[in-house]
Amino acid sequence: MSNTRITFAELQRTFRGHYISYPMLLKTAEWHERREQIVKRDKQKCTKCGKWATSFIDSPSVGKYKPDYYWVDADNVQYFDDLPATPYKPASIFGINAKWTEFGTSHGYIPMIYADKSYHLEVHHKYYLQATVPWKYNDDALTTLCNWCHRETHARGAQIPIYLNQVVRDAIFYQTAGAPEGVTYYTPCIRCDGTGTIPSFDHVQKGVCFRCGGAGYDELKDFRLSC
Repeated sequence: MSNTRITFAELQRTFRGHYISYPMLLKTAEWHERREQIVKRDKQKCTKCGKWATSFIDSPSVGKYKPDYYWVDADNVQYFDDLPATPYKPASIFGINAKWTEFGTSHGYIPMIYADKSYHLEVHHKYYLQATVPWKYNDDALTTLCNWCHRETHARGAQIPIYLNQVVRDAIFYQTAGAPEGVTYYTPCIRCDGTGTIPSFDHVQKGVCFRCGGAGYDELKDFRLSC
């Protein structure tokens, strides 16, 4: 099965004369390319808690541990041709008692760190621009968060401001030290708190919120880009 994603131009041809929803824009090749740029810039980990994404190992056992440890960190990868002479040390963010094992592959041995739960990386918009496609934002508008930190950020009542366009945002921001009067805000989805995902349902389509379709906000759920 091909992993090729639909491009924005293909969407425009398909939806000519109609509207393209925001959740549909998040499925385009352009957004995923932009997303990967931001995640790579942030060194493939959450900028808040420092965790990497996790991978699922579907195996009756992993190394010397039994299958009750299914979720393992696979992005802090170090390949060994042979097992190292000195013990591997997991990153400090996992704690001094972090469990790990050597997972053998065709590339050699990979140290795998057991995580307490599943993590994946999401790109958080610090602000929104009206009627702007999600990949046309400045770098400083986007940051990488894991699904849990993203949820926590929004659950604490974070309001994401909305601006007409980037020029207007920059003018308002710099003239008022980032606290402009009269700036409006989107309404967070009552189910996902504005993240577009629900971590406890990570095993189902990566936890995408079915209420808002992954848009995160009521207004973005109803957002329509005319072609």
